[in-house]
Amino acid sequence: MTTEPTANPAAGPTATPRAELAAAPRAKPAATSPAKPAAGPTATPPANPTAGPAAEPARTTAATVATTILALNAALVGVWAGAFPLSFYRDFPWPGAHWVSALGPYNEHLVRDVGGLYLALLVLSVATLRRPALRTTTGGAWLIFSAEHFLWHAFHLDVFPRFHQVASMAALSLPLLLAVVLLLPGRATAPATRGT
Repeated sequence: MTTEPTANPAAGPTATPRAELAAAPRAKPAATSPAKPAAGPTATPPANPTAGPAAEPARTTAATVATTILALNAALVGVWAGAFPLSFYRDFPWPGAHWVSALGPYNEHLVRDVGGLYLALLVLSVATLRRPALRTTTGGAWLIFSAEHFLWHAFHLDVFPRFHQVASMAALSLPLLLAVVLLLPGRATAPATRGT
């Protein structure tokens, strides 16, 4: 005759069988409020509200036209003075005008150097047409040269009749103004938002 084991009251709660522990309901975790979605990036207004999206293409077109005119001007003067210095001295800007010969004796070295200067500006202008990021550099180069050129002739107009005084000042002011067009700042754009 076998006897069944009886529970020992002195064993306390540590004597609870494993089956009872497994059957006991587990406590549910405390309810948490759903996480709020992270706020997306806010739209940053443009630095210049008056210059809308259409302003940048317009400025790009103006800069391209200005660079093209400067390149053509540099090609004309550069090839003429560099390759045919005596003809440039006698006939620039057209036969009978004498815009160069009226200002001093002929010097082939100096005339060819002027041609080389314009050809260098031609290279820079053509490079800018291919790489618009060079606009500021090209505009600065043309501005420095054109400003000095304009000022020198402005103080030596007494050798010309009135028509050629006005015509030469108008011709010399054109590259100066076109250089300023290349230096005009573009529309500021907001920096791209970086992901985290």
